[in-house]
Amino acid sequence: MKTNLILKVGLFIALLGGLSACSKDNDPLEKQEKKNTYVGFSVRFPEAPTSRSGVLPSDYNDDGSISFDGRDSLLTLDIYLLSGDGQNLLDAKRFSNDDILYNYDSRNQTWWITTISPLLTSAGNRIIVAIFNSPTALLTTAPTDDYLFSLSTTPMSSLAKSFESPVNPGNMVDYIVMTGKSEVTEILDNVAPLDVAAGKNRVALDVRRIAARAIVTTNADTNLSTSVFSGKLSNLTYSVVQGANAVYRVMQESGSNVISWGYSYIPDETYLSSSSTASQYYDYSDLQYALPIPAKPASGAYTDLSGKFLLENTHVNGSYRKGNTAYILVRAKFTPDPASIVDGGALTDGTFYLGVSNDKIYSSVLAAQTSDIGIVGQKVKTYTNGIVMYFIWLNPDDISMPQYSPVVRNNIYHVNIKSFTNLGYNWNPLVPGDVPNPNPRPTNSHEPECPIDPVDPLSVSETYLEADITLLSWQLHSYDIDL
Repeated sequence: MKTNLILKVGLFIALLGGLSACSKDNDPLEKQEKKNTYVGFSVRFPEAPTSRSGVLPSDYNDDGSISFDGRDSLLTLDIYLLSGDGQNLLDAKRFSNDDILYNYDSRNQTWWITTISPLLTSAGNRIIVAIFNSPTALLTTAPTDDYLFSLSTTPMSSLAKSFESPVNPGNMVDYIVMTGKSEVTEILDNVAPLDVAAGKNRVALDVRRIAARAIVTTNADTNLSTSVFSGKLSNLTYSVVQGANAVYRVMQESGSNVISWGYSYIPDETYLSSSSTASQYYDYSDLQYALPIPAKPASGAYTDLSGKFLLENTHVNGSYRKGNTAYILVRAKFTPDPASIVDGGALTDGTFYLGVSNDKIYSSVLAAQTSDIGIVGQKVKTYTNGIVMYFIWLNPDDISMPQYSPVVRNNIYHVNIKSFTNLGYNWNPLVPGDVPNPNPRPTNSHEPECPIDPVDPLSVSETYLEADITLLSWQLHSYDIDL
């Protein structure tokens, strides 16, 4: 299923007041002393989007069947006026929700906001940086493009979160940091307020939500049957893992590539050891916070669901590996039908054993390796507490044989599970050795080798599944998968 969900928000910065600067030279600090120009801001949410949201030129799984304008809560707007070279901070102001007026055009069905109080500034060549919902205090130095928000000091809940609206109970709203920067723009002298409406001193820039979002749904039959055994899946949950653990304040672009934190990292044979460096770049905390997988809405309106936020994770094509690519971990409990337990034994705490050679289920390792009902010496997988696991790439270029799976800010990635076709894995090998693993490899001599090699490309083995400031659309990606 392909859908392309786009939300577009236009933010217009109008420069108000007469502009006059008489600096003796080009020193930005000299200009700062001669402030006599006011800057006001208008933020408009257009009816339809006019551009995409920082997705890659060759992006995947676009969902164009529905439209989504988002549900953003704008609590603060920080505006920074920088010198033309971007090195010096000339002016900065934080506008709160109390400083903003909300307006609605019923004819065009569009929303926009305006700031109540203008900002006194000076003329000259300027770069303007805008940050909505900043998690930090107003900066006293120029906000650099390569500044990193790190999850080690700024938790995800400070960058992006969903919560129930205090004004409209039962409705969810999103609180997400959004950032953007203008090109070098000349702020003209002696522009009166009336001239602003004619288009003078109007600065255009795009802002994007700093986070991406993953949504998982299912309409799959939870009865699982193969030619050898049958049973039922229950307690379906998902976690979003291996997104970056830091994000640049402003999206970094090089040609057609989006450069994320960890862009150049490629896992090696140390990934599963205590000397692994993967955790310097990627976030594994959501392994501890699994959410139940909801049923796919009959209307197809999966954007009503909160999903989970993550930070962008990209690589140059050809460098995507299982140990450096964001994935969804689906966990479930499988309860085999009694008739499918070959030895007829009772399961302890739901744990069962699967013979690797004959694909049969047993209640013990001993039974699986007994000559009359099993195979002597065969490797045996231990499914502790009956937990089975499936791995899904968020944005594969090819669902069946993926090579790339870029995750970029301001994008929603929706995966719907259509069916379960196999038992899945019994432990999670995509957790670095220096990170606690809630589903580690069973410590048994009969356990087979690692089922997934973190250094492998994505397709080697089965993966059992926008002042003018424009808040660019939530670009949507959606696909169905059989697990």
